[in-house]
Order: sequence, then C-alpha cells, then structure tokens
Amino acid sequence: MNRELRLLAIISAVCVAVIVMQQPLQAATNESTCAQFGVFSVDAGNYNVQNNAFNLRGRGQQCLFADSAGTDWSETTTNSVRTGSPGGYPSIYAGCHWGDCSSNQHGMPILESSITSVPTAWSVTPSTSGKWDISYDIWFNTTPTTNACPNGLEIMVWLNEAGPRPAGSQVATVIINNMTWQVWFGTGGCGSDVSYMATTPVNSVNFDLLPFFRDAVSRGYLNPSWYLIDVEAGTEIWMPGSNFRTNSFSVSVQ
Repeated sequence: MNRELRLLAIISAVCVAVIVMQQPLQAATNESTCAQFGVFSVDAGNYNVQNNAFNLRGRGQQCLFADSAGTDWSETTTNSVRTGSPGGYPSIYAGCHWGDCSSNQHGMPILESSITSVPTAWSVTPSTSGKWDISYDIWFNTTPTTNACPNGLEIMVWLNEAGPRPAGSQVATVIINNMTWQVWFGTGGCGSDVSYMATTPVNSVNFDLLPFFRDAVSRGYLNPSWYLIDVEAGTEIWMPGSNFRTNSFSVSVQ
C-alpha cells in the first residue's frame, strides 16, 4: 500500500471512530404494549411502566408507548367507564406492584418509621378532554413483600383532575409542601384509602412525599410499622380523551 492509500485508510478509521463515539450510549426504549396488564422497563431498568387496565370494558383498549431512553411515555385509550372505578391506571413506578418489581427499587421496601425523605419530581401533559385524574398511587403493606393487594394503606396524591373525586368523603384540609390539599378518606381497591387532592391543580411537582405519610400517620390511617413497597405515578381514566403524557419522572426513598 503506498503512502497516499495508507494515509486515506488512517483518516477513514479516525472518522468511523468519531462517528461511533458520537452515538448515544443508551438506545431508545421504543417500547409499547396494549396488553391489559402489560409492563415494560424504561430508563435502563430504573422504572417500570404498566398499562394496568384493570377495569377494561367491552371492546375498549388501552395502550402505552415509550419513545426514549428516559422516563417519558404516553397512553391512548378507548376504554370508558362513566361511574364507579376508573377503567385503568396507566403509570410509571418504582418498587413492586403485585410482585412485579422494577430492577431498581429505589430503597423499597422500607418501614415507614425508617424513612427520612422521599424526593420526587414529575412533569405531565394532561389530556385535553375526557374524565380523569393525575395522581401518585402509593402502597403500604404489613410485610415487606406481597404478590397480591397490599393490606396496609393506599395513599393517593392528586395533582390535577377533570371531573372525578377521590374515594370516600372529605375529612380535612391541610397545607403540605406549601400547597393546600383536601384530605379524603374511604375504601379503595384493596382496603383503606386516603387521598390528598390539590385545591389548585398543577402539572409539575418537585417535592417530598414524606409529609403526606406523616400526616396519614397522625390521623391514625397509616401504621409506622408498615412497609412502603411501591410508588406509582399516572392517570386514572373514566372517560377517554386525547393522549396523556409523562414528560419526566423520578423518585427515591431515603
């Protein structure tokens, strides 16, 4: 090989190396599911996204899509329930939902009394029509694990809603994380349910979930000897509208 050809080969090899180095280190997720209880991981296994269409009716369908390596995902649905329980709760979560665990459980399971903070950040684009809420769904169990309904307490934190109200009845109004919340107490899908509904709807938060737990303890709803096993964030859907999207999400338990 003459000098010119050797030089050209070297330049070509360097160019190929630069192109490879400029490629993303993590491939796009590009996951989707229309299975009623379909689950897939996002963000390199840090979180799971679940369809959770537990009240699918007739020919209704609910589908999830994730199109990046991060925590953003969206849903579409034709499933509709006008009264009673919502049609489903598509959501992203850390921890274990009915025994299906995220690879990174972010500090769970953990005794409520051992928690020092639960920082979370969540940004959403809500549906522009339909009947829905945007809420955290947080589960406590009397033991560290369960493959069925948790038998402790369900805590919901409603950031926004279009029509529905939490289970039970309103029992108080409190200020937590510099926001005003209505406190509702009643019966959920697995037992006792306490919900905190923002009086001023928001679509983005960056705060600590622990003050909600402490408030539930002070009211006698939550036992400090129960285990936090799961933190979920999604949308309960009674009547379908245009797509809901989670733009970003994170949570950790310390």
